[in-house]
Amino acid sequence: MKKLTKNLDIMLKTGEALMGSNSVMKRLLTGKAKLVLFTENCPDDIKERVVYYSRLAKTPCHEIKASSLELGSMCKTQYPVSVMAIINQGDSEITELFK
Repeated sequence: MKKLTKNLDIMLKTGEALMGSNSVMKRLLTGKAKLVLFTENCPDDIKERVVYYSRLAKTPCHEIKASSLELGSMCKTQYPVSVMAIINQGDSEITELFK
């Protein structure tokens, strides 16, 4: 979890990410997402759609062992984040963590 937090912090400073299921699914449809992360408590209907679109786009999609509040905190937001897409990893090695 420490590596994920560290890499998310670096990626948010030097790269680009989107949060929220609608934004993530739009980017999956355009093929611009490099990695999709969703939380343990992500609603099942959203999880199923995100996994489905990730498979269509051939984009890696992973469930992380954190709640939406924890992911929101890691992303330095004041609200819960259930789904996020990495568009540009910047100087981080976040995509390497999930290979």
